[in-house]
Order: sequence, then C-alpha cells, then structure tokens
Amino acid sequence: VYAMGDGGQVVRFHLDRSSDDWTRSVVKTIHEPITWGGICAVSPMPGRVDLFVKSHDQIVHHYWSKDNGETFEGPKALS
Repeated sequence: VYAMGDGGQVVRFHLDRSSDDWTRSVVKTIHEPITWGGICAVSPMPGRVDLFVKSHDQIVHHYWSKDNGETFEGPKALS
C-alpha cells in the first residue's frame, strides 16, 4: 500500500505474511513532494508497480518499479 507521509513523502506499507505485521518505509527514489489526494498506485502485472503522483505544482508524474515496488524509476510528467 502506498500513501502520503510527512512532508509529502511517498510511503510504502508492506504486510509481512509470516508475522501479520505492517512495515513502513519511505520510498527514497521519489523526491517530488506530493499533495493531498495526489497519489495512485496500480499493479498491471506481477512484479510491476506504477505510481501516479500529483506534485505541488499540480503536475501528474508517473513512476514505475520493476522490483515489486522497492525502488522506482522516473518521473515522466503526464500533464
């Protein structure tokens, strides 16, 4: 699960199925602060995660991950 953290950081919450505990980590490869309601995550195929993030200047940026959402490449501005 991805959400907006402190200061507009993108935060990843991951469920450890063996212990039923959630871990929280900041996605360090996304440096653009996001605005309220400005994040959407989709997984179009196993191992791939696409994030769409609205920046403070109202531009939507696309980031993509090929390692299950651990690190992201991009951004590519969409608007």
